[in-house]
Amino acid sequence: MKFNEMTYTRPDFEKSKKNYEELFKNFKDQTLEEQITTINEWNKLSDDFATNATLCSVRHSIDTRDEFYEKENEYFDEVGPLFSNLAVEANKTILSSKHLEDLKKHFGPHYFEILECSLVMKEEAIPFMQKENALVSKYNKLIASAKIDFDGKTNTLAQMGPYTQVADRKTRKEAHEAITKFFEENEAEFDKIYDDLVKVRNEMALALGYKNYVDLQYKFLYRTDYNSEDVKRYREYIYKNFTPLAVKLREKQAERIGLKDDFKYYDWGFSFKEGNPNPIGDPEFIVNQAIKMYHELSKETGEFIDVMTGMELMDLVAKPGKQAGGYCTDIPNYKVPFIFSNFNGTQGDVEVVTHEAGHAFQVYSSRNMIVPEYRWPTYEACEIHSMSMEFLTWPWMELFFGEAVNRFKYSHLSGAIEFLPYGVTIDEFQH
Repeated sequence: MKFNEMTYTRPDFEKSKKNYEELFKNFKDQTLEEQITTINEWNKLSDDFATNATLCSVRHSIDTRDEFYEKENEYFDEVGPLFSNLAVEANKTILSSKHLEDLKKHFGPHYFEILECSLVMKEEAIPFMQKENALVSKYNKLIASAKIDFDGKTNTLAQMGPYTQVADRKTRKEAHEAITKFFEENEAEFDKIYDDLVKVRNEMALALGYKNYVDLQYKFLYRTDYNSEDVKRYREYIYKNFTPLAVKLREKQAERIGLKDDFKYYDWGFSFKEGNPNPIGDPEFIVNQAIKMYHELSKETGEFIDVMTGMELMDLVAKPGKQAGGYCTDIPNYKVPFIFSNFNGTQGDVEVVTHEAGHAFQVYSSRNMIVPEYRWPTYEACEIHSMSMEFLTWPWMELFFGEAVNRFKYSHLSGAIEFLPYGVTIDEFQH
């Protein structure tokens, strides 16, 4: 079955609620075996909801102008928090089991740590979460709406990317100015969304008994074994040990491109005088080389890439109305991942078929796990698989870059180092 043949059905929340009540009404009196069966049945119900939510989300992000999926996305913005609250009620019941220690032996203790984290969600949070969802959807739609006239074409934000990396400095500067103009023209709306998000998240935290959003979000992210103080120490470590190296790499770049004394923000995207290492073929070429690469890498990755291409589980190329960025998700009932990105002719296109495919291969390898919470690790642990796949595939990079392969490797490795100070800067700002 191909992705576009997968059936979407709007979930009926009242029916889900009734099924939950029916499942758990005698839970406390059940035997251990009966409770295991009940939990497994609840997980199937959760998978049904998640499957339809994901199909809606992916199809909406591929084309935010599609009226049907826009309406369905609005429905999930409303009903998602209701289902989350229902899940919390189920988790409370499971955690109160008289067979808890034996359940931990059966499902593993981490499952119950995750359930404990979920208990921060209470009914009082629902209206705040609904508003938060609507604001996030509004932001995504605004970003996707960008129409930037440049080089005789109308471009999305992703399609402007290559212009910020060309050898001609004047073009780079003008491209950045054109991108900035879009944000300036929509500044009031971006500011309003941001302001509203900060307020609604703070109000939600207060309503749930937290002093601010930070500790609440750590629970939502299932950070079970470290806190914001640990992360602060991590940021300080990066600042001390990696930031000086990142600064040196930028200084080397400025020298390489002949701008040692005049290195501006619009020069950051241009790495080598000979030009950036871009893929030597179009999107179809990149996918075909990825198929060859993953078949040579291992039997398992070969099977995986055949599923991804055969079932058309990737939407890769930037186009009007498409949500920005890239992601990997999974569709539980079909036991497959999906990769979303915005190819634009830069080295990032190849990094997508390694990075996002690292996520996808991990969740594909976990597809038969009965417990949904075990199919993905937490967000931070997920990056182990994606970043590892980027570097595990280095021996095949010549397939994509030809003679520019060493420029790609230098750019890729320095980019990974330079990301660390950037990432923790954003993390500190969020805190």
